[in-house]
Amino acid sequence: MSEILEKSYKAYLLHVESKQVSLHIYEAMIDEEVFNLYKIKKEDLEQILKEQGTPAGYFPIVEGFELVPEEMLSEAKEYVAVLSKIKLSPEELDSLGKKLTELYEDGKSIEEISVELEINPVSVVAMREELDLINQKDLKHEVENLLTHFILEKLKEDGDGIIPLSRDMPEKTMTKRVIEDLEEMFGDDAVAEVLAEMKKILGKDLEGWLSKDFFKKHISQYKKRPIVWHLKSEKGYFEVFLYYHKLNSQTLQLLKNVYLSNLLDYNIRKVKELKEQQKGGSGGDSSTYKKIEEREKAIDDLKEFGEKLKGVMDLGISPVIDDGVLANIAPYQKAGLLAADVLDKNQLSKGLELLNGYIEERKAECKVAKKVK
Repeated sequence: MSEILEKSYKAYLLHVESKQVSLHIYEAMIDEEVFNLYKIKKEDLEQILKEQGTPAGYFPIVEGFELVPEEMLSEAKEYVAVLSKIKLSPEELDSLGKKLTELYEDGKSIEEISVELEINPVSVVAMREELDLINQKDLKHEVENLLTHFILEKLKEDGDGIIPLSRDMPEKTMTKRVIEDLEEMFGDDAVAEVLAEMKKILGKDLEGWLSKDFFKKHISQYKKRPIVWHLKSEKGYFEVFLYYHKLNSQTLQLLKNVYLSNLLDYNIRKVKELKEQQKGGSGGDSSTYKKIEEREKAIDDLKEFGEKLKGVMDLGISPVIDDGVLANIAPYQKAGLLAADVLDKNQLSKGLELLNGYIEERKAECKVAKKVK
C-alpha cells in the first residue's frame, strides 16, 4: 500500500513543526534581549532559568541534525548559527533516538521533548524526521478532522441540512458524498487506496466510522454542543445527519413525511415483491425468507422511530437557533432520537427547562404585541 494519507500527514507535520521551531527560537531571542536590556547578572539569570525553566531555544544543537526553516527570519538564522553544538558518538545518537522516539510516541510536544532531552528544537525536529516518526493517535485525529470538514461542508451546501446515512433513500448518502470529496482531493485512481488506508487508521471502514464514531467525537470536540446531530432509529435502519444551523419549523415534517416515509415505503414495497416471488415459485429458498424477515424488522424499526418523531412534533415546538443547542437538542434526546446521548441527566433537565422558559417568553411577547395592535 502506498500510504497516501500517511505521506500527506508527514508533509503537513513537517510544516507545522517547522513553524514550532521558528516560534521557540524567536521566544529564546526575545528572552535573551530582555535579559540583556535589564542587564541581568549571570547568577540571577541562572536562578530565573532554574525557577521558570530553560527556554527550548536555548539548548545546544546536535551536530548533523539541524532543521532550520527557510522562512525563519535572517536574525533568527544567525542566532541558530552561533548556538553551541554537541557531537555524539553513534552509540549516543542511538540512545538519544530511542529516548526521543519514546517521548514522541507518548504524545509529548516538540518543546517538551526538547526540554527533557536538553537539545534544541532545531535538532528534535530534524531527528524526528530522520527517524520517520509519527504519532498514530495524531494521524487518526487529523484524518478524523479531514472527514469532519467534509461532513460540515456537505451539510452547509445541502438545501434542508439533512443528509442520510441509510441506504435505499432517493438522496445520496453522506458516505457517497465524502467519497466524492476524497476523489476530488486524491484523484479517482487513488481513492480505493485512500479508503483502505483510512480503514486501517480509523479501525473501521468509512461507513462504519460515520455511523458509530463520528457523532461521539463531534460531541466531545464541541463540548456537548454539537452542530451536527446524528438521528438514528433503535436498530439503525434509519440514520441521518442533521445540520443544527438549518434547523427550522419544517425539519421534523421533512424527517417524518419525506425521509422516513420514503424509506418505509421502499421496505414495504420490497417485502411485497419478495412475497410475490415466493408465490411465483422463483424465490422460495431460505435466503428469500431471510430477506423478507430483514425488511420486516426494518419496517418495525422505522415505524417505532416515526412514533418518536411524532411525539416531538406533538409538542408543537418550533426550533429557534438563538435558543442554543442545549435547549433545542433536549427534546430530541428525551425522545430517544439521537444516536448517542449528548447531555447528562442534569444538562437534559436544564435544557428542557430553558426551552420551556423561552417558549413562555415568546408567548408573553405575542400577547403584548396583540394588545398593542
